Amino acid sequence: MFFFITFVFISFLAQKTRSFSPLFGTNHKLNIVSSPASILHPIHRRNKSILHGHTFTNIETASASIAGQDPDSPGKINQDVSFHFTTSDMRYICGGVLDGHGKKGHVLNQYLIIHLPQLLKKYLENEIVMIADTDTIPKILVKTFEEAHYAARIDEAVPAARSGTTCVVTVVDVKTGMVYTSNVGDSRAIIALDIQKMVEDPCINNVAHVMALSIETTTGVEDERKRIEDGEGRIDGSGNVWYGPVGIAMTRALGDSVMTRAGVISTPQVQKLDLMQEVTCRNTFKIRDCNIRVLIGSDGIFDVMSNVEANEFLCDSLKATSVSLEEGCHKLAEEARRKWQNGLPLDVRIDDTTVVALDFTLCGS
Repeated sequence: MFFFITFVFISFLAQKTRSFSPLFGTNHKLNIVSSPASILHPIHRRNKSILHGHTFTNIETASASIAGQDPDSPGKINQDVSFHFTTSDMRYICGGVLDGHGKKGHVLNQYLIIHLPQLLKKYLENEIVMIADTDTIPKILVKTFEEAHYAARIDEAVPAARSGTTCVVTVVDVKTGMVYTSNVGDSRAIIALDIQKMVEDPCINNVAHVMALSIETTTGVEDERKRIEDGEGRIDGSGNVWYGPVGIAMTRALGDSVMTRAGVISTPQVQKLDLMQEVTCRNTFKIRDCNIRVLIGSDGIFDVMSNVEANEFLCDSLKATSVSLEEGCHKLAEEARRKWQNGLPLDVRIDDTTVVALDFTLCGS
């Protein structure tokens, strides 16, 4: 995403940049951790978790991020960050992507990538959550976003006034089968259900059912547009929100405190999905189990790839021999970058491309 605030900064960055994780090392296999010096997200794997006669197995998470390029800003910094983790009780699988904007969006995100996951993990592991209903996690997500936003605003070292970020976070509750997604801005989360057949039947295909988990908060949404119009900002012909000389392409964000009077808010929209209901409504006696993938990405991915295309590309990549989920994520980020390039000269503008994958299988009883 390229915003209207000119990016002016000096930096160095390798062609590939892996997202920073404040909570975990590089590779988790059955909770055995290896943490090299590089700032790299972990891959998590665990055996199984049982839900109402169904079993969650093959749980694995991974991520990848590649810096974009801007001919007007040599040495462009990757402003995307991401995280993924499981809570210590192994009940919740979590992942998120933040896509910074403004001159110092990367500095804001260096702060948020430490504080926001820590807040979320702390609240999810609170004892009260053990008896949670389906309204508890949405409240936790809203509280996490708003507290992280406020903490950034009051910290004088954090440039949260004229720089901001998107943020989309998905939480999978393996105990209840509920999936919760909170979002500000135009990053995106999707889910793919790939039901495996018990027997061959031409009436049942193996094409994954792909659904959006998040709603992008832009002026293209009527309620979002109305809030901006009722504020002190203005909307240009491209749907961008302006307050004085500052403009952004979204109606909700973390940071961007100067845009508050324009109607830009930090409260996320939260969506809920009942996995058991989704799988059961597609179930027949011929269904064996369901492979499930949550993909969370910046608009560097989804501006050039559809939801279905992104999932299918990752699926095809993983079919190759010895390709890990992390390597598949890198291939997806690289493919998005290639699409931005689109055969044009090397000095074309390319957005940062970042993706988080949460993979697991739901097996029938």
